Amino acid sequence: MTDEAPAGLRDNEAGWQPEPYVLPRLAAVDNLATALFGRGLSEEAAEALAGAAVQPEDMRRKLTDVNKLRVQGGTLHIVETRLWSASVLPHPANPREGASSQRPGASPG
Repeated sequence: MTDEAPAGLRDNEAGWQPEPYVLPRLAAVDNLATALFGRGLSEEAAEALAGAAVQPEDMRRKLTDVNKLRVQGGTLHIVETRLWSASVLPHPANPREGASSQRPGASPG
């Protein structure tokens, strides 16, 4: 055993460190929430999705090219973007968690 540090590490480094989390601009989050609300989402759902977006300005741009997926009983409008996983709803086709809790994007009842 030696006292030498692994190659590429300095004395003050403790190995790999993740990139620091950068909060999105509040104006971008507000603009996305307004755009989602304008597309028919409830105020709560719009704020929840806007707050979950990693890059809200990117998600707002993608609202101009929404994909549609037909499912039993309706159509899902899909925008692909990165979201913080702790803030989002499970996949709608996965019934294991659906009825156990109320989500901001869900209709009451």
